[in-house]
Amino acid sequence: MKQLEMVAEKHTYDFLHSDGERIAGEYWIMKSNLTFPIREKLLPWQECGLMYTSTGYGKKIPTTKQLFILNRWRRVYCDIFSNSGVCYVIIDRQEVHVDSCNMEVVRC
Repeated sequence: MKQLEMVAEKHTYDFLHSDGERIAGEYWIMKSNLTFPIREKLLPWQECGLMYTSTGYGKKIPTTKQLFILNRWRRVYCDIFSNSGVCYVIIDRQEVHVDSCNMEVVRC
């Protein structure tokens, strides 16, 4: 079993767009019964109070959070467009969607 399959589930989608185009694909989502330690680790530009993009919107925007998954710390990224965003980590070159249910707050 690949490491990714130990912590995530693959989901597929297939639908007909309003313009008649068929849209199909797959995505990975973290198993909902798993939680991982989380830490805040700012990047140098975040420590200076800067944003990744001038608008705050974009793809693969690094957050200040990291999750400890499969024996290493992994940066949480966010794709933000309009007023909606999706957060994920990269495992085996795949985006794996996470949410606050997967984050275990560690008190130091």
